[in-house]
Amino acid sequence: MAHELFEKIKEGHPEVIERCEYGIADRGYDDGKPIRKLWDDYDIKRVISNVSRDTMLRNQMCRKENRT
Repeated sequence: MAHELFEKIKEGHPEVIERCEYGIADRGYDDGKPIRKLWDDYDIKRVISNVSRDTMLRNQMCRKENRT
């Protein structure tokens, strides 16, 4: 879905894609495809929360809280 949006923007307003440095999206887009497409096709850095990383950090925090 996100990659389709960037394609439409590129077609209609290529100057926006050329200026864009960061792509911000909900972590539901962290499956890899939009991330790779943003970087590979447009040189846009992603700002998308990673579900796996977030889960790992949350679990680490819970373990620390349970130790006290």
